[in-house]
Amino acid sequence: MAQRRSFNRDLVIIAGLSVVTVVLWIGVTVYRSLETTTIPKVLQEQLKPLRPDFDTRVLNNLNLRSRISDRELGTLPPRTLNLEGETALTQQPISTVAAGLTAPESSPAATLP
Repeated sequence: MAQRRSFNRDLVIIAGLSVVTVVLWIGVTVYRSLETTTIPKVLQEQLKPLRPDFDTRVLNNLNLRSRISDRELGTLPPRTLNLEGETALTQQPISTVAAGLTAPESSPAATLP
C-alpha cells in the first residue's frame, strides 16, 4: 500500500508541474504576441502624428500663387529643349525635336507599320 501512495503522490506532483509549465508557456506566448508589432517600420514612421505648428508664411504664399486658366495656357509659347553640350537642339521647340526622333531598330515600335 505504501508503494501505491508514493505512485499517486508522484503522479500528482508531475501533473501539477505540467499544469504550471503549460500556464507559464501560454502566458509568455500571450505576452510576446501583445508586445511584438506586425506593422512594418515604414508604416510606423508614416503613422507618427503631425506637428500642430504649421509655418503660416508658407500657407500664405500658397494662397498668393497665381493660377493659369486653360485659355492662358494655350497662349504660352512652346518651350525649347536645352541639353548640356547640345546647341543644335536649343533653337527647336520640343514638338519638333520629338517628331524627328526615331525608335531603335531592335525595339518593337520600329517594326510597326
